[in-house]
Amino acid sequence: MPYLNFSQQVKSELVRVQPDHLDCKRAELIALLQSAGALHIGVNGPSLEIKTENAALARKVVSYFRALGQNSTELLVEKETRLRKHNLYRVRMRVDLDQSDLSNTLITNILNKSVPDLGEECCRRSYLRGLFLGSGSIQHPERTYHLEIRFNDISFAEKVRTFLDQLGFNFGIVERRNEYLLYVKDGESVATFLTMAGAHKALLEMENIRIIKEIKNDVNRVVNCETANLEKTATASANQLKAIELLEENGWLTKLPQGCLEVARARKENPHASYVEIAEILGVGKSAVSYRLKKIEKEAEKIAMNRRNKDDNEE
Repeated sequence: MPYLNFSQQVKSELVRVQPDHLDCKRAELIALLQSAGALHIGVNGPSLEIKTENAALARKVVSYFRALGQNSTELLVEKETRLRKHNLYRVRMRVDLDQSDLSNTLITNILNKSVPDLGEECCRRSYLRGLFLGSGSIQHPERTYHLEIRFNDISFAEKVRTFLDQLGFNFGIVERRNEYLLYVKDGESVATFLTMAGAHKALLEMENIRIIKEIKNDVNRVVNCETANLEKTATASANQLKAIELLEENGWLTKLPQGCLEVARARKENPHASYVEIAEILGVGKSAVSYRLKKIEKEAEKIAMNRRNKDDNEE
């Protein structure tokens, strides 16, 4: 079985979704034709055509045409000339403008490039599914959250964007290589899109990945926070030990209050301990430890400043 990327997996799941109502099938078919179809005018009259490498999608389009009363539908199989040489499926329906309401509806929506009037929620979901099957793609959620739908016409892209806004989405739009891409990049919107389109298996996979990502991010935040705290403690401890050493060299340490002497002794004996740990050793509060160590550093700074002033005067 060939490997399917995540985008292909989503389409493979969506192509198997079969709406119960004809109106939903019509809505999905219109979206497919608007996003991936073309209108041809030949010697035998106009025809609608969809090209796809997805055999299941080709069969779905044929079944929709026939379910909607279009029995003059052809399925052609061609071998691509590119290196991969995949089969290319062409679904073609001859258009009889005088006898088919469906033909008139499809032609009107394709030529006008307009979003049809979709009154029911199920029809809007079907239309959404058709758009994605026709020209959508999605990145694997392990890499990034990114879903997009491509269009050749900026006017139609804007109309679809308005339709998506009405469904509660907030799609951006960008031009790339003569195409117009509607896209979303946040996980919540991508998950909602998959839900509405009917890709529930893909949604579960995405949610599992999102949970693992969140756990990893939480662990990283905790580790980074603990690392930062350890570095902060180590830096503070080194500065305090230097201050204590300076006070001892100049005979000032014993002139400090008894509490400061006790904290200085505890710091020397426990150079890597936190304020909380020193407080537990001495049986005092953390704030008391902090205050006394700051006092030691201030007294040491006075000595250091006096030395600098003396050196400046001698120069």
